Amino acid sequence: MRKAVLLLAIFLPAGLAAAVRRPSCLPVSGDWIYARDVALAIPEFGLLPPDFSLGYTPTPGVERVFLAADLQRIAKQQHVATSVRQNICFAWPMGLLDKDRILGAMKAALDDRQVKIEILDQNRAFAPAGDLIFPLQGLTAFSDKPAIWNGYVSYSPTRRFSTWALVRVRVSEQHWVALREIHAGEAITPASLRREPYDGPLLRDAPVRDLTAVEGLRAARSIPAGTTLLPGMLIPPQDVHKGEAVKVIVDAGATHLETRGLAIQSGSKGDIILVRNERSGSLFKARVTAKGQVFVVPSLLSGLVGEGKKL
Repeated sequence: MRKAVLLLAIFLPAGLAAAVRRPSCLPVSGDWIYARDVALAIPEFGLLPPDFSLGYTPTPGVERVFLAADLQRIAKQQHVATSVRQNICFAWPMGLLDKDRILGAMKAALDDRQVKIEILDQNRAFAPAGDLIFPLQGLTAFSDKPAIWNGYVSYSPTRRFSTWALVRVRVSEQHWVALREIHAGEAITPASLRREPYDGPLLRDAPVRDLTAVEGLRAARSIPAGTTLLPGMLIPPQDVHKGEAVKVIVDAGATHLETRGLAIQSGSKGDIILVRNERSGSLFKARVTAKGQVFVVPSLLSGLVGEGKKL
């Protein structure tokens, strides 16, 4: 990227810049100020290459001023015939974030859940134009009490402007709750759950909403009766069970082997478990790849050929 070095380009707070800037600054919308941006005030700069950069854009709330003498010098260096008689300043368009826009960003973070958000206070600093985002992880507390919700404006490809609002959040929805105690390792079934209406504070973790998406998953720990079912309580179903005969696949370079083994541990797809070679009784490690099937870790083949630890 071609760049001009402007030693006398000035960064000034908006109030102090008034004496040396034009009545209104030109807007910026990215990380760099290009000749095409200057061309809005000095058309002859449009003759320069599109990627000709004059420097970084300022931070929000600050103006970047290019003095007429420096612009004239650049024009002369680039063989552009023009007469620059005025300073030019650039600044981000700024404005106060309105409540409707804040509410829209917060509801977007909560998908289509039925929430009631009350904004009690907000950051009153002017913010640059851009995409307003309030990520759910920015909410500092989950209770009936007011809490700070931190967000930001993404105003350039690489920069963010932080903001916040003081909110109270409640949700009205249907929850799946345990009809009885669900023991650790037990598969989740519709018979073990019931739907109940819920009206209260937003939970830190979104509850399970689609039962078909979790049916067959197992409880990671004991779930007491009446507990709202959360995704973090669930683990994948076991594809291999301890003591089960499994299909063993080995791929090591040009070698492809399929044989049988005995699972010494249970595991889900992706887990690495111990398997016993049925012929030699030796142990080796393998990764669960499907129901009743494992793939031998190539670097740990010794047990498969009879050199591993005996049971």
